[in-house]
Amino acid sequence: MTDTQLRIRILYKIFKLSADKLQNVDDYLSQFTEENSEKSKSSSYAGIWSDLDESIVNEFTEKLIINRQRTDNQQ
Repeated sequence: MTDTQLRIRILYKIFKLSADKLQNVDDYLSQFTEENSEKSKSSSYAGIWSDLDESIVNEFTEKLIINRQRTDNQQ
């Protein structure tokens, strides 16, 4: 699995989380981003998706839309 595929997989899991869990995830990830920003404040993520296969992007987008619709219908 490539780094990009793993990032997509993680994002997909985050989108499936209930709203009450998001703060915990944000706090957890902040620990890592703070460490990284101290090491390299000028790092950029431009082009991070450039090597991602189009079918993966399409699948992720479709699932994202479906999950958002489900969430909207549940509220």
